[in-house]
Amino acid sequence: MNYGNMMKWYETSNEKKVYAILKQNKIKIPAEGFTLVQNMLKKHRNNVEKAAGEIMKQWGRWWRC
Repeated sequence: MNYGNMMKWYETSNEKKVYAILKQNKIKIPAEGFTLVQNMLKKHRNNVEKAAGEIMKQWGRWWRC
């Protein structure tokens, strides 16, 4: 997968939606946190709100802006 295809995939991905919710709540996850986002989406069967909620609950105090 080249960079262009990867960016097209990311624009419509659930990962981007989770990052948007976290950004609204002033939580900034580093690049290494992408795996955490993917694992939470797997755990919650691609439910974006539940995944973002669990990240905020468990990790929000570490990544608060």
